[in-house]
Amino acid sequence: MDEVVRPIFDWTDVSEYFPPVGNKDDKDSALRQIINKRLEEVTPSAAEQALVQGFFTKVTTVIENLIVAGEGEELMLDEVLPVGSQKKGVALAGCKTADAVIIFKKPPTDVMVTNLGVRVADILNSPEANVGAGSSQAVVHKMIDRMS
Repeated sequence: MDEVVRPIFDWTDVSEYFPPVGNKDDKDSALRQIINKRLEEVTPSAAEQALVQGFFTKVTTVIENLIVAGEGEELMLDEVLPVGSQKKGVALAGCKTADAVIIFKKPPTDVMVTNLGVRVADILNSPEANVGAGSSQAVVHKMIDRMS
């Protein structure tokens, strides 16, 4: 049996069979413009990000202060952790929510979550908190809804 030696496939030898597709810069620039336009639409503004992050920081600070001040024992709180799109910096425009995981010392009940929500709302509604009442009431309802 004779071995047949075949040459290795080389693009430079067959360039006439595989011509260039066209000017890719034109197609790339059009696609890049579409992608950039869509990115601008879905990226939240700096003001929107600052608003959400500022309120989220106030809420988590209140919960952390409850834990440190000793009220965490009464409310059975262990720790609070930021999670989700706000933490990762990938929130979409118009999304005014931020997620946190609140770890309790034992499995939470509706009463425990309601007590925490009411306590956080009371602190946020206090004159020194500088946060509107509507915002803190929304926090209470969100916390209770998530447990249901």
